[in-house]
Amino acid sequence: MAISRLDPVPAGAPRPRVSVVMPTYKRPHLIRETLLTVVNQTFPGMEILVKADGTEDGTEAEVLSLGDSRVRFSRSPVRLGMPGILNSTIAETRGELVLILHDHDLYHPRLAGELVRRLDARPAALYAHAAVQMVDGNGKVTRSYLNAFPEVTPGPEWARFMLSRFDCPVCACSMVRRDALERHGLFDPEYGFLADIELWLRLSMQGDVAYVPEVLMSLREREAGHEYKKIKWDAVDSVVRIHRRYTPVVLPGWRSAARLALRTERLLIESYLASMKQTRFARAARREGKEFLRRVGGPLSHLVAAIL
Repeated sequence: MAISRLDPVPAGAPRPRVSVVMPTYKRPHLIRETLLTVVNQTFPGMEILVKADGTEDGTEAEVLSLGDSRVRFSRSPVRLGMPGILNSTIAETRGELVLILHDHDLYHPRLAGELVRRLDARPAALYAHAAVQMVDGNGKVTRSYLNAFPEVTPGPEWARFMLSRFDCPVCACSMVRRDALERHGLFDPEYGFLADIELWLRLSMQGDVAYVPEVLMSLREREAGHEYKKIKWDAVDSVVRIHRRYTPVVLPGWRSAARLALRTERLLIESYLASMKQTRFARAARREGKEFLRRVGGPLSHLVAAIL
């Protein structure tokens, strides 16, 4: 598998401490509010790169209306999708640390500074993440994810933890050392929209993981029409492939393989049932789900595909 590497910054080139990376797609109505929470960060040494993913929808005007010289706007001439637009934006950074942020979420003023502080205190940590909360369209908190993780976890231990569950304990909005991306690669296009999970797992196999046990991000729920609001089989497929790839490396042995097989069957069946509920057992959705279970699943999934 080929993963693009990040080219080092030329010696002597001007270099901010932190590069904020914010790809954007069809969110001109949200991005200005989001960027206000970025330009108001208390950490001073930042550049902020906003890159539109091949769409002209008024986003540029919203970004430039901030009048902040630290913000650089660009646009991909074609739609790259995730993770292509992320890699394209990261390639334009100059900072020692890269902070990846979404174009619709809200960030506490101390977010960047706290993540920098954690990485400065823990040289062996390759990336740092913080606690988050979910908010609805009105800004009301719907759920908080404040975990009792230590401030730093050895990489192998974190990799085992990630492989014990299918949901990702690391928010996509995290800070990573530039030299880690130079050495170990960027987001792998093979895993599409969930390439961040594979990246955090891959990096945890090379170094430690830092954590800020404080809610510093408010993640907005996806819009009703967002393509990943409902079950997407390509996303389920990516999760399964990530676990099937890394489990034999991190957790070798037949017991781990058996546990993964059972957990995968449960994930596939629950995803199929959720998809049927969301689509009210629409014929096309049922056919697509059955085909996916037969292709990816084991005996239990095949049985469900045969009878439901």
